[in-house]
Amino acid sequence: MAELFLKQGQPERAIAIYRHVVRERPDDAKARTRLAELEQQSQQKEGGSMSFRDHIQRIVDQTPGAIACSIMGFDGIAIDSYDVGGAEVDVQILFTEYASVAHQVRRAFEDPTSSVGAMSEMSVSSGKFISIVRPITGEYFVAAVLKPDALVGKARYLLRVAAPKIAAELT
Repeated sequence: MAELFLKQGQPERAIAIYRHVVRERPDDAKARTRLAELEQQSQQKEGGSMSFRDHIQRIVDQTPGAIACSIMGFDGIAIDSYDVGGAEVDVQILFTEYASVAHQVRRAFEDPTSSVGAMSEMSVSSGKFISIVRPITGEYFVAAVLKPDALVGKARYLLRVAAPKIAAELT
């Protein structure tokens, strides 16, 4: 699947798949080698620009109480994720579930019979965490998971600022 994304000109999605494979099967030397090759190629193409990881890591590191941040496709495939731990749930599964929900909400907002306009942000709050989802493009979104006592406003601001930068890197 990853090699198919490469052929389609979507190297970041291929990298995301290889990262997933390496996480799930750390003994897979072939996948680790291919991931390293693709990441090196990606860094060379980027020149001096920030990588996806830099953007999402900055959001987590600069938001007190942040647990994780991810760039995902609305199809549920992660482009990149950064997780510092501390969640009582598997945040990768949570992000995948959010992809489905965000896709449905986005479609409802974009319905021609609706006059509310495009979705700019979605948040989900529970007793154990707060999540914020912000669309980046028609295909991708960035999401953060926070502890209940986190600085939610700061996370919202950092997501809003990072979204256009991430979108530029996706194109």
